Amino acid sequence: QEALSTKDLQQVEADLARAQDDVRRSQAAVAVAENRLRLFGREPQELQRVDPRVGMRAPISGTIVDRKIGPGQYIKPDMPDPLFLISDLTTLWVLVDVFESDVAAVRLNMPVEVSVAAYPDRVFPARISFISPTVDPTTRTVRVRCLVSNQNGLLKPDMFATVKIASAAQQGMPIVPVSAVVAEGNDSFVFVAEGQSRFRRRSIRVGREVESGLIVDSGIRQGEVIASRGALLLNEISKSKE
Repeated sequence: QEALSTKDLQQVEADLARAQDDVRRSQAAVAVAENRLRLFGREPQELQRVDPRVGMRAPISGTIVDRKIGPGQYIKPDMPDPLFLISDLTTLWVLVDVFESDVAAVRLNMPVEVSVAAYPDRVFPARISFISPTVDPTTRTVRVRCLVSNQNGLLKPDMFATVKIASAAQQGMPIVPVSAVVAEGNDSFVFVAEGQSRFRRRSIRVGREVESGLIVDSGIRQGEVIASRGALLLNEISKSKE
């Protein structure tokens, strides 16, 4: 027991000696720093008022989402990692993997609806901002990115979300019966009413087919009247007059 106590005492004495050495080195570093400050014209009494804290200003507005340092940690200008990671969470990305068979239904700037489990009764409007030009060979899906406003901060990064594409009617896109469209090679036409009994042939760009007909991407506007039947006959009459 006496030998053990002697060993413990020796360890304590060694720890004390190291601590005293650390104090002396720290005091020497402080003296060097004070002398450097004096070289810049600082008076001795001013040195006592030097704030040991150093303020840092964020380069952007946002929310700290990750911290790479802790209290009391020594930092240097050449540290490999940033001290803090700041993100602007007022607008978020929603990443969606769309099946290959459904890619034709999505387009840039198309409105979509985002929902999350945290708020089952709420729908967050969003818009498609990017569609990947390639298909993932493993999942056979296409990555689609949507932008959703998050001004109220309800949505959190890494939340799972469900994205619903708005119907053609909800998007204000015209839908015409299949029987109203005349196809000639790669071109498509419909006959738009002009007055009570006159129709004029107009070229359109047809989108995908839905249950109620064909979506028209361009060429006619919502609310215009077209011939839903007899389009082939009207087409022959139109050709005969050319």
